[in-house]
Amino acid sequence: MSLSREDAKMCVGPGWASLIDLLYDRIQVSNTHMLQYPMCCPLFVYVSSVKEKWGTLRIYVFDADDSLIDFIDDIEHRSSKICETCGNPGTSVAIHGWFLTLCSDCQKKRKRIKYDSIGF
Repeated sequence: MSLSREDAKMCVGPGWASLIDLLYDRIQVSNTHMLQYPMCCPLFVYVSSVKEKWGTLRIYVFDADDSLIDFIDDIEHRSSKICETCGNPGTSVAIHGWFLTLCSDCQKKRKRIKYDSIGF
């Protein structure tokens, strides 16, 4: 099942929306190329799953060539330096056993919400 651009954005924090857009723009180029040259690229590329895992973006696709796989690896690596909440520069942090990539402001907000919800 193919995941739409908007559905993919809903699977992760809004701070990574620009990375999702880069991915889908690149896939659109690949699929357009396939339509122009069906003998060299017989299959459409599509996204099957997008998620956050260990504080970074994970993207799963079908029928990607090596250059697209390298592009996806780069996007996943970039996500480790972008706050998944707001899109500002971030770092990987562990908050209550959960790994996230957050900027310092979002780290403070997240910790305050956690502590407030358990009565600290």
